[in-house]
Amino acid sequence: RGMETRGTARRSRVGMKILIAEDDEFFENLYQTKLRSLGFPMELRFARDGVQVLLALGSRVPDALILDLGLPALNGLDTLRALRKDARTARVPVVVVTGMSDEQIAVLGPVPAGTAVMNKPVPFERLAGYLEALYYLKQII
Repeated sequence: RGMETRGTARRSRVGMKILIAEDDEFFENLYQTKLRSLGFPMELRFARDGVQVLLALGSRVPDALILDLGLPALNGLDTLRALRKDARTARVPVVVVTGMSDEQIAVLGPVPAGTAVMNKPVPFERLAGYLEALYYLKQII
């Protein structure tokens, strides 16, 4: 009977699958440390450039994407546009985290509507609130 209870509890708490697109190893380590301390189950995957993000999205769609705009190979905004055009990934919640100014972002083009934008240094309290809301929403859907 005890095993049934543990199994049921484990199934009822579905973890978050979060893909983080970040080319800076310092920020990658910071994300790992800060996000793993949030207190809910999660799987973190990392991509170092926009091409890796698209390949990762092709193999498994995450529950959320944290996306740096200043990625090599394919910048974050072009990556975001590609993901919004694909029916499988169009509705993935995206948080853009960038060290770019509004003027620098404007040169790349507009950030698609409905995309959360946060400036570096990463406001982890705000990011945590966003991810926790997604996690608890996932539990009731």
